Amino acid sequence: MRFKSLIICLVFIYPSICVAQYVELGVSGGFSQYFGDLQPDYEARENNASFGFFARYNWSRNLAIKVQFLQTTLTGDDANQKGFNTFEVNRNLSFKARLFELGLQGEWNITKFDVRADKTTAPYLFGGLALIYSNPRAALGDYWYDLQPLGTEGQTLEGGKKYSKLAVAFPVGAGIKISLSERVNIGFDFGYRFTLTDYLDDVSGVYPNLALLEEQNPIARQLSFRSPEILPQLAGNPVGKPRGNPNTKDGYFIGNITFSFNLADGYDLEFDEHFKKFSPNYQPKRPTLKSAKKELKREQKGR
Repeated sequence: MRFKSLIICLVFIYPSICVAQYVELGVSGGFSQYFGDLQPDYEARENNASFGFFARYNWSRNLAIKVQFLQTTLTGDDANQKGFNTFEVNRNLSFKARLFELGLQGEWNITKFDVRADKTTAPYLFGGLALIYSNPRAALGDYWYDLQPLGTEGQTLEGGKKYSKLAVAFPVGAGIKISLSERVNIGFDFGYRFTLTDYLDDVSGVYPNLALLEEQNPIARQLSFRSPEILPQLAGNPVGKPRGNPNTKDGYFIGNITFSFNLADGYDLEFDEHFKKFSPNYQPKRPTLKSAKKELKREQKGR
């Protein structure tokens, strides 16, 4: 009996799920904002362009799965901090990092979305998993240096270990998708990326022994401790003093506008006239006198 009940449920439920299944391919463009040791709050001057492309599989009218690739730049600067003679201002650190994100996320449409059934606007929530690559850099004079190989917090000294440029992130956010036609959609989404790294900005722990660091690489020493550049009286060896906050991870925000194209045709939907409009060779049936009479009878019965 249980098996028969399951079969009956599948017979009735499966068509309602499959009715919305189709794939979209699209592109996105927007902006990013970094949050971390060098920028705990929103700073308009550090907005940076982002762009990418994605594929979305609409599994049902309420659920979708999206694979996307994004590229952006993250920046932060202690000089943006408000106040005078604060720890951050005196620290005088800054960075720029090119970031790549490859993510998989699930989407839940709060209202049903299916261009085949004229349900063409839906706000949605999303969450997922992403692999990110970030390479923080800093300028010294007219030259930009990759910071990870320099070990600005002693990672290249004896007993140290370099952090990875690869990290895991968890995108969460919300958006809205709108169908402009049977083929084309537009959307807006806003999401924060929680990461498992504190080195998007190359800042996390404490100052290393600058004397040892300078013996190894004078450039590494200069980029590790930059307070003397604005306050010469702070020159010295602040070994063991805080450089960042290792108790909080870095993150970033992405806001996008998206354009996508529905990749649907009549392949497995040819038995439903309503779905045939997705086919490039679709030609609507012209009503015949016989079908017109049948439709008139249906209307009269319904009255």
